[in-house]
Amino acid sequence: MTKIPIAGKNIETKIIGDYRKRTALMTDKPHLLTEQFIIENAEYSLGSPSPNWKAWIWENIILLAVAGVWPPEQYPHYFSAFWDIFCERKKSWDKVYLLFDTDNLPIQSEEFRVYTRENWADLLERDDFCLCITESSSMKRAIWKSVHRLLNVLSKIRLFKDYSSALKWIQEDRVHRNRSDGFRRRASITEKLNLEWVKNHAHIKLAGKDLLWSITACRNIIILEIQKYWSSKDIETYMNTVSGLPYLLLEEWNRIFLLFDVTLMEFDIKDAPRFLQANWLEFLDRDDTTTCIVHGKKLDRFLWRQLLRQIGKTDRVKVFPDCNSALQYIRKEMLAGAEDPR
Repeated sequence: MTKIPIAGKNIETKIIGDYRKRTALMTDKPHLLTEQFIIENAEYSLGSPSPNWKAWIWENIILLAVAGVWPPEQYPHYFSAFWDIFCERKKSWDKVYLLFDTDNLPIQSEEFRVYTRENWADLLERDDFCLCITESSSMKRAIWKSVHRLLNVLSKIRLFKDYSSALKWIQEDRVHRNRSDGFRRRASITEKLNLEWVKNHAHIKLAGKDLLWSITACRNIIILEIQKYWSSKDIETYMNTVSGLPYLLLEEWNRIFLLFDVTLMEFDIKDAPRFLQANWLEFLDRDDTTTCIVHGKKLDRFLWRQLLRQIGKTDRVKVFPDCNSALQYIRKEMLAGAEDPR
């Protein structure tokens, strides 16, 4: 067990994943992205049969380590793999950062430069792509700059001496872009917004003591699953714990979506007053928060709607039979608020 502070309380939780690091990365706290973090937390990794390249993919960052002189016959295969990774990331992110580590890459042939110029220069003009190159040798950085100047792409490429400086810049750029809006563009809103997708792309996963509650947070979507019976002595502790996360994410996003799955909660409607303290329900009146309730049983959904009617919140909360239905509604709300890039 580890004690973590949420909403001013030290609560015992079982942590799934590294909450401190992931939360810090999302909210512009002092903890910085590192090469080790990306490698250890990569969603997947790919590489060539030879040691010429290996890539680690985490969120919208592709960390690409390259080495050796690349055989010309392998150019199409290597760059095709990079393009596939970029396209896969673009399904979920509106901007992708390619961090290209060239420390072990010797100066390539003229044929290599011609191939990249003819086939990949157009990628540098895209607003949804950013190429960052790290090179520890000052002499090689000067050579890279000369090459980029000859190719007329010097202003399109970020050049850094190490991972620390590159990832610091990327993190600041990500925070700046995210704060301007959540899912800003329609192209960044995945068509596969369902429970499986959210769990696979989650930034934060937390489980309360005895698994009475669990939280899955993916970008500006929070799924809170409540199970079993919450005793009177535990309600205040649990409510203070879970109510802190939405306000934490609002530091990063201009709008968040809360999805409460209460299907497995042992809850009698007569117990409702225990959960209706005004300071716990403030989020229901916020214009930057959309709330959904999920219950698998039709009768219980009816009772929840009755409860919402009694407290005057029927226009603030939507009730759904399952998480996927709620997430489809959330996706429509995202599309309605997203910019059309035309």
